Amino acid sequence: GKGQIIGKDGNEAGDVVGYVDSFASGSRVPSAFVRRAGGEFEVSQAPGADVLNGTVATGIDGAGRVVGQYTNTSGLTRGFVLEGNDFQPFDVPDSWSTQVNDISDGGIIVGRSFLDSDPEIGTAFMRIGDQYSFFRPEDARGPFGVSYEGVNDFGNTVGMVLEEEGFRAFAILDGIYMPFSIPGSSMTIAQGINDRNQIVGTYDDGAETRGFLMDATGLYRIDVPASVSKETFLQSVNDAGVIV
Repeated sequence: GKGQIIGKDGNEAGDVVGYVDSFASGSRVPSAFVRRAGGEFEVSQAPGADVLNGTVATGIDGAGRVVGQYTNTSGLTRGFVLEGNDFQPFDVPDSWSTQVNDISDGGIIVGRSFLDSDPEIGTAFMRIGDQYSFFRPEDARGPFGVSYEGVNDFGNTVGMVLEEEGFRAFAILDGIYMPFSIPGSSMTIAQGINDRNQIVGTYDDGAETRGFLMDATGLYRIDVPASVSKETFLQSVNDAGVIV
């Protein structure tokens, strides 16, 4: 029926996660989905999710663990890990919002939070086990701030940061922070990174929204063939080089 399907991540087994807006109630309420490699398609809401804001699945690892976020009836955005039928909600400590964007095969979870100590600007977080670390460059601006969008098994990350001039992409490889913009673009967002440090994302060149793939061999533009909307959004790339 009417609506849209947004694929956010895929693993080497061929499973894909994301969210679907059905418009069934006349409004865009997202519901998380998991599409298994065999074709099974599951759509669900997190327990206690608010009927207006819904649930989004954003990442899946090689073992099939799904991560994402939902908004509860109190208006609090929470993260979750779904392992089989075991639903585990969580909150970044001392924050009022937890937005989860990816999980590595090793269980590293990344996203963005708004800390109680600085509630008006977003801060990127990384969760390894029960331990959290945080990152925000000095030139990040509110309210968006900075967000980790993707992570690989080595802890290398990609994301986006709002600076005075607008949104820029960044990669942190082996601890080195590298912000970048696609030449000629008004906005660049890095969304995914695999264990080969191939990076995918999206940029706006003023006329169209395009996808890009960047690795050690160069920078490549990717447009979905015959895209009616002239918009291509690349969300993730797995270790086999498959892009969602």
